[in-house]
Amino acid sequence: MSASAAPVCCIHLIEGLNDNLVSSSTKSFEKIRQCMQEWLFLDGKGKEIADYLSISNSFGDDGSLEKCIDNNYAYHRKCYMRFTDKTKIQRAEKRMEDINPVDVNTTVIKRSKAISCDRTGIFPPICVICSREKFIFKRYSSKRKERKAYIMPDFHSK
Repeated sequence: MSASAAPVCCIHLIEGLNDNLVSSSTKSFEKIRQCMQEWLFLDGKGKEIADYLSISNSFGDDGSLEKCIDNNYAYHRKCYMRFTDKTKIQRAEKRMEDINPVDVNTTVIKRSKAISCDRTGIFPPICVICSREKFIFKRYSSKRKERKAYIMPDFHSK
């Protein structure tokens, strides 16, 4: 490491964070590179950091840990945890799926078109037993109101 340049957080996600910087190890370097490859195809702040890392900071395929150490790259522990958080990556993937659906040929039928609305109801306008009109239709709602109550004979009583 050169003595002239101070180490900087290469994945600075949290603004105003002034915690101690951690030097990159082989394991953390590989984890950052792996998450960077995932973030490149997603959205949000993680994608911005991944773009920055892949273009200017030699975290790409040809980058090595030695280059990062030579460039004084380190990270804040909280920035590292947020950038490599699998749940944040999964949420970003879900957001991208919601924005760009996989199957475009599937059309969603709106509920108003899926169910036909019949204002007259399911019963016919005449009685199915005696074939007489026993109902009055309300003018605005098309609901039926029984005109008159008929007493039906009870066949079981004697």
